[in-house]
Amino acid sequence: MLSTRFGYRRPARFAAALASDLLFALSLVWRVFFGAAFFHGTDLVLVTIKVASLLPRRAVFLLLNCRGRVNARRMFSLRLILPLAIACAVPATTSLAQDSTPPPKVMGSMAFDWNELAVHKTPTGESRKVCKAPTATLDELEIHVTTLNPGVLAHPPHQHPDEELLIIKEGTVEALVNGEWKRLGPGSVIFQASNVLHAIRNVGDTPATYHVIKWNSPGMLKKKAQ
Repeated sequence: MLSTRFGYRRPARFAAALASDLLFALSLVWRVFFGAAFFHGTDLVLVTIKVASLLPRRAVFLLLNCRGRVNARRMFSLRLILPLAIACAVPATTSLAQDSTPPPKVMGSMAFDWNELAVHKTPTGESRKVCKAPTATLDELEIHVTTLNPGVLAHPPHQHPDEELLIIKEGTVEALVNGEWKRLGPGSVIFQASNVLHAIRNVGDTPATYHVIKWNSPGMLKKKAQ
């Protein structure tokens, strides 16, 4: 019997071992294809080889040579070739899948009604998303509206590659600009340059609302992903 060839005198134990091997193989495929975003380039190949090399000899034997016995040298060759084949095939397949993903639709002329913007409660106040999409000249244009409760800091001073423009709609704020806090009211405009520490806080007695416009110039999103 096939179970006896693999050293299992009881078919039930052989079936259980075979089932565990198949489950392991399925979990490997799932991790590789659905978790490929966590590994890039050489890391993906090395991890795939390491995991695939753990496949039990019963699974390799059953998949590649069901009718005959396999000597140690041949089994070693099969266990070496199989991980390498998987390692070479998976990155190529993943790359093809990524290349086939359609790019986001370029945003054309739009009008956004204030009363139709969805309001999301946040720990510091409210947020309204306006848009976040590529345009004819930008990799991405993002616009949102933030409302800060009195006495609240939007976030600790931070910096990022993309530039941003803030337009105060209502309330009184202080903005960290070039290392100094500037007190500003409705109608004021703030420009924060690339990779410069900035922050904003509500220093008034009423909620402060401001529009945030930020953009990624061509090539910036790809550089961020690297």
